[in-house]
Parts: sequence; structure tokens; C-alpha cells
Amino acid sequence: MAIGWTDITMLGTTVREPEVRYTAEALAVMQVDLAGNDRQVDEDGVLRERPWYHRITAYGRQAERIMDRLPVGARLFVHGHLQQRSVQQPDGRLRHTLDVVADRLELFDWGQLDPSSEVVLDAKQQPRLKNAKNQVRLIGNVVRDADVRDVPNGGALGRVSLAVNTARKPDGEARTHFVDVTAWREHAEACRGLQKGVPAYVEGRLVTETWAGNDGVRRWATRVEARRIERIQRFEPRASLEAPDVPAPAEANPQVASVSPQQGLKSA
Repeated sequence: MAIGWTDITMLGTTVREPEVRYTAEALAVMQVDLAGNDRQVDEDGVLRERPWYHRITAYGRQAERIMDRLPVGARLFVHGHLQQRSVQQPDGRLRHTLDVVADRLELFDWGQLDPSSEVVLDAKQQPRLKNAKNQVRLIGNVVRDADVRDVPNGGALGRVSLAVNTARKPDGEARTHFVDVTAWREHAEACRGLQKGVPAYVEGRLVTETWAGNDGVRRWATRVEARRIERIQRFEPRASLEAPDVPAPAEANPQVASVSPQQGLKSA
């Protein structure tokens, strides 16, 4: 599998003060919840404000340089990548989730903006940035043939999963993350023909869905809602270039006598 890639950019407001802990190796780990509104065309074709909430994780110096400067309502810029991890449930089953890992964090100043006019308060009185940013880009290989079906509103719904093979870890082992992608309408049509093993590029937004299972337990899953899907051309590696056949040096003509240095060359 070719090396994949994930990239995520977010701008939102913090909804609570960050949580900070240190590992046994004294590595700082900070987690902070970010919230914002996206202007998004829903599956019914109507433009709406759609809220999002995501937890951001930062490590080491990135965490330490900013963890004491993040009050509730701070406007935080995040650039990072997606990382899949497995969490063991109380019933013993493993549940896979996508985390946003920050490679860079910047605290934006409000400047001339009035914070009270730039945020909306949710039912828990948590500030959510109106003009937020939530963009994900990734490259990976299709895990199984894409599923595209018509839905009652006359559009189409596409579902596809990508396996993103990241750079090798220090121990020499590559790591694979699995990302579920959904797409609506014309973006769903772009999923048609995406077969298992095909490399693809996806742009979209990170969303989290919650639902109650048949056992009444609340569950959630994070996925990418696509705004663009492109098939990537796969090029076969070039055959190694072989050196052309070069004839071996011709043997000395046995009829020509060698001349010793003492004899020298005779003049004509």
C-alpha cells in the first residue's frame, strides 16, 4: 500500500478549560474541546448552519506553550492530522475512534471583533464560533467497493472507507488508519466506480454522529463528510534501466608486433 496522508485545519472556540496530564516519561498531554458552526448544504439541498464539537489532543511543547492561555471562549487555530485509536468498552469489545492530533496551535486575537457577536451559546451555555473552519483532506486506498444508493429526497448517498497508511514508526513498522467517508448528491455520484484498492483523494469536514443502540447505550462515531472526491491515477513503477550491451574490447591483432620502449617508434 502506498503511503497515505491526512491533514486537518480547524478554527473554533474552546468550550471548557483544557485538561492536562503528564506521562511517566514527563511528556505533557493536553486535551481541549473545540466548537464551531459550518455553513453546509444538507442532504436535502438546504444551506444551514451546522454545529460541530471536536476534542483536540496536543503533546509535548505544543501543549506546554499554550495550555495556560486557553480560557473558555478562546479562539483557537489548529493544524494537525487524524489518528485512529482503539478503546476497550466495558463489555470487552474494541471500539475504534478518530482523534484530532495537533501539530500546531495558535491563539487568535479577537482584534476589532466583538466576541459576543461572533459566537452563539448552545443549550449548555458553551460558546461556539459562528464563522468557524473545519476542513479535512486525506489520501488513502479504498477498503471495499463504494456503496452508493438513492435516498427518498431524490439525491444519492455514498459511503466509502479509506485505509490511510502513514509513515513508518521508529520501530520500522507502518501504521494504518481507517477513515469512514460519506457523501451526498453530486459528491456521492463521484463515489461510483471506486473499487477496492483504488487510491482516492477526499476533502470534507469532520463530523461526529451519536445514536442509541438497541441496548439503549449511547454510541458515537467520527467520520468525514466529503465535499470533493477524486480518484488518483496509479502509475506502475518503471522497469529498471539496463545498461546497453557494450562489446568487449577487441583482442590485439596477433600480426602486429609490439614495440618495446627501448626500440622506440621508427620514423616513416
